[in-house]
Amino acid sequence: MNMVKVLLASSLLMLMVNHAAAHHSWAAIFNTDGDAEIDGVVSRIEWRNPHIRLEVMTDPGTLEEKVWDIESGSVAMLDRMGVNPEVLTEGTGVTIAGYPEREGNDSIYMNHLLLPDNTEVIFRLGAEPRWEGENIGTSE
Repeated sequence: MNMVKVLLASSLLMLMVNHAAAHHSWAAIFNTDGDAEIDGVVSRIEWRNPHIRLEVMTDPGTLEEKVWDIESGSVAMLDRMGVNPEVLTEGTGVTIAGYPEREGNDSIYMNHLLLPDNTEVIFRLGAEPRWEGENIGTSE
């Protein structure tokens, strides 16, 4: 019976450690002193917690074609900022600006997104507009 308790306790501990490692600080992964900007086409959108995620394809149909992993804030935070999933659809051409990944992979923590009609969507609380024109999302 004692062995069963040890196995049960070990299993629970492993599950808790795995769950804690699954959520991360974006500042530990992305270089907040850096600045990256790409132009591409949104190929996938995951608008769910803990962070929204996009895939953006640059240079589609060429030898330089690349799929970028884009991450940003939580759904709840973006909702409070006035940013909702209706601002973006797959197939939309966009410009993405934000923090590059520290490891140098094709990944960006998105702070700003520019739509084809020059509307800027601000994705990071406290970020000032990057481009001229209309914007969605509060920086407060």
